[in-house]
Amino acid sequence: MIRRLLEPGGLASEEAGKYLDMLVERYSWEEAASDGTLRGELVETMRRLCGQSGYKAEAAKRFAALFERGLRDETDLVREAAVEGLINIDKAKALKVLAKDYANDRSAVVRNRVIELAGEAGSKDDLEWLYEKLGSGGESKAAWQAMLKIFGGR
Repeated sequence: MIRRLLEPGGLASEEAGKYLDMLVERYSWEEAASDGTLRGELVETMRRLCGQSGYKAEAAKRFAALFERGLRDETDLVREAAVEGLINIDKAKALKVLAKDYANDRSAVVRNRVIELAGEAGSKDDLEWLYEKLGSGGESKAAWQAMLKIFGGR
């Protein structure tokens, strides 16, 4: 409901901030309550607000730390949404964090998104870990495509 209210961008910045803060509070409460599905939905809402709302900058300030916490969550849905949230805020910074610690995540969605991000925002520094992905069946093609984009300067 909050996402629907905020996405059109029709609220004053101060008023929108109250709703953004409510999302932060609700996520923190759900983190303690251990409902992974609801946490995933909350992080997904935050991700969307950081990507396509009129409050993108405000949302990014409030949610960046939650996305980083979400990366360590046991629930795949939470980690997947947290990855997208970080990417929505800053692709280059997200790649530095994600390539180092999440290129081998247990979630195929996370692994593939990190590889795809390397093709979008990577540099020659990312070629080594991408090269290691060439031998893995499901990620080999995506890693090669990302490497080609880096070689070609996108």
